[in-house]
Amino acid sequence: MKKISLTSCTFFWLIIFSQGLSAQERGFVTSSFPSNGADNLPCNTFISFTLHFPAESKQLDPATLDENSLKMFEVDYPERKIKYDINYDVLNQYVQLIPKSLLSSETIYAVELSASLVDDRGFSLKPFRMEFVTGICQREDNAPEIAERGRDAEEKSGIDINELEAPYIDLSHFKAFVVADSVEIAWQTQLEFMFSDFTVDRSINRKDFQILDRVPTIGDGQEERNYFWVDNEPEYGWNYYRLSLLDILGEVQQSDTVGVFYRLVEFGKTKLQQSDTLEMNFVLAEKTTMAFMMKSSEGEIVRRKAGFIYPGSQKLQIPIGDLKPGTYFAVLRTPDIVRAERVYVLP
Repeated sequence: MKKISLTSCTFFWLIIFSQGLSAQERGFVTSSFPSNGADNLPCNTFISFTLHFPAESKQLDPATLDENSLKMFEVDYPERKIKYDINYDVLNQYVQLIPKSLLSSETIYAVELSASLVDDRGFSLKPFRMEFVTGICQREDNAPEIAERGRDAEEKSGIDINELEAPYIDLSHFKAFVVADSVEIAWQTQLEFMFSDFTVDRSINRKDFQILDRVPTIGDGQEERNYFWVDNEPEYGWNYYRLSLLDILGEVQQSDTVGVFYRLVEFGKTKLQQSDTLEMNFVLAEKTTMAFMMKSSEGEIVRRKAGFIYPGSQKLQIPIGDLKPGTYFAVLRTPDIVRAERVYVLP
C-alpha cells in the first residue's frame, strides 16, 4: 500500500480548502490591460493584472510567479507558450508580463492565471483568463499603435491623440456630495487608455489620506466613462476626497481634492434617570439658530430653549431632574433640520 506523508496530506487538504473559498476570501484579478477582447494591439504590447486580496492576505507568494501559474499562448496553437519577464509591484498589487520577443501580427493570444498562483497564506487565487488580438504591425514597431483610436477620438473631442503620450487619461470632472447618511462620489473620464484602477482616498485634514476602496477602470476608450462610489461611513465634520489614477506602468496621478462637510445633529440616549440630562450633539460647519421643545404625553410643554449653535463640535444639555417619570416627546429644529425623539424618564 502506498504511504502518504503528512506533508502531502496537508498540501492536499490545503488545495481542497482553497478551492472552496469564496471570491471574497480568495485573491482575484480586478482588472487587466489589455481588457478582455481588446483588438488591434501592438506586437510589442505587455500585459498587466491588478489584484485584490482579502484582509487576511497581504501579497502573492513570489515563488509561485512563473510560467506555470501565468500562462501566455496563441489561442490557435496553445502549445506555443510565450516566454516573458515578470514584474510584481507589492505596493500597488499589480503583475506585469513583458514578452521577451515581439508577438505575431493579427493573432489571438490568451493569458491564464491558474490555481498554482497562491497568496502568502498558501491559498490559490481565483482563476482568470483574458484574450486579446494583435493588429497589423511591423517588426520594428517600438510604440503602441493608437492611430485608429486617435481618428475616432479626434472626431468626438477635437484632440489629436497622436500628440499624447500613452498611458493617458482625461478626468473631466470629480465631485462629492452628501446624501442622507452617506457621501456620494462621482467622476467622469474621456480618452482613457492604459489605465487600470482608481483608488478613492479620504482625509480629514487635507494632508493625510487613506485609501477607502479600489475601483477598476471600465477599459480603454475615447467615449465618456462615468464612475460612482458611495462612502457609507464618512467622518463627522470635513471630509476631503481625491482620486489616485493608476496606469499599467505603475505610475500614479492624483486628482484635485474636493471637500464636503458631513454634519451631525442628533439626540444622545433617550432612556434617562431623573439625575441625568438630555443631551443633543452637533457638528456643524456654520453658526445657526436652533429651537428645542419637549412635551409630556398630555401635550404640556415642559421644556423650551432657543439660541445659537456654533461651528465645530458641541453638546446641548437639558436638565430633567424635576420631571415626573413617563414618556415625553422632544423636537429640535434648525433652519434646515428637524429631529424628533421619544424620551423616557425612568422612575
